[in-house]
Amino acid sequence: RASVFSLSRLDFGGAATGFGLLYMPKMPEIKGKTGSFVAEPNVDISKIAFKNAQRERHRQATMEEKKKRKLERKRNGLRKEKNKRRRK
Repeated sequence: RASVFSLSRLDFGGAATGFGLLYMPKMPEIKGKTGSFVAEPNVDISKIAFKNAQRERHRQATMEEKKKRKLERKRNGLRKEKNKRRRK
């Protein structure tokens, strides 16, 4: 089926920059097609707060949870590396 809008010729990076995106969304349709997109290095996305206080509290709790999980994975990864070295 023919389409008026051709995704194969669309510059996803240019469109993202034009819409003012701070990062490219993770979508299978645009995987590997970032093109000319350059993220703004001076913007810390984690510092952008919700206007709604309840949503902001939830966002903060979620970020803290993700941070803990990341640290735990890092610790577990280091433990696995040490165990591998000991086995050799």
